[in-house]
Amino acid sequence: MDKEVYAAIKDIQPLQELSLNPIKFYNASTQEEVLNPLIDKHQIIIVAGSFFGDEGKGKTVHAIAANQDVEIVARVNSGANAGHTVCFNNKKFIFHLVPSSIVEPSVKSIIGPECLMEPLDFMADEIQPLVDNNIDYKERLIVGNVHLVTPYHRLLDLLTNPNNTSTLRGMGPASASKVSRRGLRINDVFNSKEEQREKLKLDIGNFMAWLNCSEKSEKELIEFCEGMNKDIKRVPNHVIQFLKAENKIEFLIELYQEHIVDNPNFPKIEDCALLLRKTLKEGKKVIIEGPQSYYLSNGSEQYWRNGASPDTSAYGILAATRINLKEYLPLILNIHKAPGSSRVGRGANPFGFVPQDYYSKKGIRTLNDLDKGACANFDKIQAQYFESIQENGILNPTQYVDESGEYQINEAMAIASVKKHGEKGATTSKPRGIGCFDCVAHHLVNQVQGPNLSISAVDRGDDYDYVGIVIAYIYYNKDGEIISSNGKSYKNGDLIRPGDPLPCSDVLYYCRPIIKKIKGWKGEPIAAGIRDPNAPLPQGVQDLIANIEHFTGAKIFSIGNGPESDNIIYIKEHNNN
Repeated sequence: MDKEVYAAIKDIQPLQELSLNPIKFYNASTQEEVLNPLIDKHQIIIVAGSFFGDEGKGKTVHAIAANQDVEIVARVNSGANAGHTVCFNNKKFIFHLVPSSIVEPSVKSIIGPECLMEPLDFMADEIQPLVDNNIDYKERLIVGNVHLVTPYHRLLDLLTNPNNTSTLRGMGPASASKVSRRGLRINDVFNSKEEQREKLKLDIGNFMAWLNCSEKSEKELIEFCEGMNKDIKRVPNHVIQFLKAENKIEFLIELYQEHIVDNPNFPKIEDCALLLRKTLKEGKKVIIEGPQSYYLSNGSEQYWRNGASPDTSAYGILAATRINLKEYLPLILNIHKAPGSSRVGRGANPFGFVPQDYYSKKGIRTLNDLDKGACANFDKIQAQYFESIQENGILNPTQYVDESGEYQINEAMAIASVKKHGEKGATTSKPRGIGCFDCVAHHLVNQVQGPNLSISAVDRGDDYDYVGIVIAYIYYNKDGEIISSNGKSYKNGDLIRPGDPLPCSDVLYYCRPIIKKIKGWKGEPIAAGIRDPNAPLPQGVQDLIANIEHFTGAKIFSIGNGPESDNIIYIKEHNNN
C-alpha cells in the first residue's frame, strides 16, 4: 500500500462488523446429501465463475458429470483465452475449449454455440493430448458452427497490446469480426473457397490498417514475434508463417483445408443448440460449463473495459445456449476461491495484495521471471502480513527484508503467495494478482446469480495462521478527486460495504480493502490425503464459512481440498443444540 494513502486512512474507526462473530456449525457431508437434491430438481445446471476466472470450476463439473445422469456438458460463447485444469488418472490436462467432462466416458461434450476457436491451437493443445492418452473423443466431442480466430486476429491482439497485457489469443479482435459480421465460421471452410476469399478480403483489412498505423514492417513484426517467444511460446509458428506468406488469404484457405477439413482427428460438427434442445426435451440433464466468470464478463459494468468480449455471467451463458427458458428452470452453482482469491488481466483490484499492474510494471511476464530467492519464506511472510493488519482492518505496510531485497509486506505476501500456490495463468503463465476473499464483490454476484456457492482451494489455509476476508472498501484519492458512478459521488473516506451499490472501476481503482481476520486452522490440515475424514471440520474452516455466508448471503455447499474432483468436501449446516 502507498504510504501516503496509509497515512490518510490508518486512523479510521473500526467498523462494528469487524467484531461480529456469526455462530454457525457445519459438518462434512456427501454429494448425495448436499448437492444431488439440488441437481435432481433441475435439467440445466450452470457452473459459473463468480469472480475473475481460474476458480476451479472444472472439478465441480467433473464431479457432477461423473455422479449424475448428465447427458451433455457444453461450453458456450467464449474462446480459448481462459484455461482450466483437469486431473485424470494421475495426469494433468489443460483445456481451453474442450469441456472438463471429456474424461468422463458416459458424457457428451460440446463446444458451441457462439464459441471462438483458433483451430490449430485447438488441435495441438487440446485434441492431441487426448489422442496421445488414448481418450476416445470421436463420438463424444461435438463442435458447433464456431467463429474462427485467425493469425491476423492474434497479431491484432499483439499490435493493440504491445506490453503483453492480453492473453494474445486474439479473442477481442475475433469478437470484433463477429460483431461486424465478417470473418469465417467453421461452416465456411467446408464450402466455396471463393466465398472464403471474399469474407477474408473484407476482414483482413482491419489488420492491414493496424499494421500500417504501427509503423512496423512485416519483417520487424516477425522479429518482434520471435522475440516474444524467447521465454515462453506466445506466438505460434503458423502465425509467423502467415506473416511471411506472400498471399495471406490463400495461405489461410489452405491452412484450414489441411487442419480442419482434411484432418481425421478433427471432431465431428453438428448444430449444438439444436442438440441441447433435443436433449432437454428428452428429459435429460445438461451442464453449462462457464467460461471466465462474472467479473470478466462484458456484461459487468464494473470491469467491462478489462473483461472478456462476450457476456460470461451465468445469464449471458444461458442466453447463448438458445434454450427456451419458459420451459426450464436453471440451477446456478457459483464457484469462488479462497484463501488466495485471484484476479487476471488489467484494471482495478481493491481486494488484492498489490495493484493489478504490479508485475507488468516490473517487467515480469511469467512466474519464472520472479527471483527464486525472493520472498521464499512463506510462513514468516504470512505471519507478518496478518500481524500488520490493524484493529480497524487497514493494513500497515510494514517492511519485510530478505537476501533478495526489501519489500512492503503486501508485496512480499503477493510474491510469496503466487510462488506457494503456483498462481499463474494457464494460458499465459503470468503471475496472478492475489488477495483475500472479497465479500463486497461477491454480494453482488449472490444477488444476481443466486446463493449456491462452492469455494475451491480452501486447503491452502492449512498453511495460514489467519485467513482474511474483505468486508468493505474505503475510497481514497491522493489528488482529492471526487468520482461519480451511477449518480453517486465518491469522496475520500467513503466506505463501500456488501450490499451497497458497487461502483465502476474508475472508483474501484482508488478503493482499499478493510480486512477481517479469521483464526486459521494451521495444525489441523484439511488437504486430501492428510485430513482424517472422520474428524470434524476445524473451527477456523467453520468460521470462514460462517463469515462469508453472513457478509454475502451465499449458501456454501462445498469447499475444495485438493486438485481432483473427488477432493471436494460437501458442507451441511447443523444445529449444535
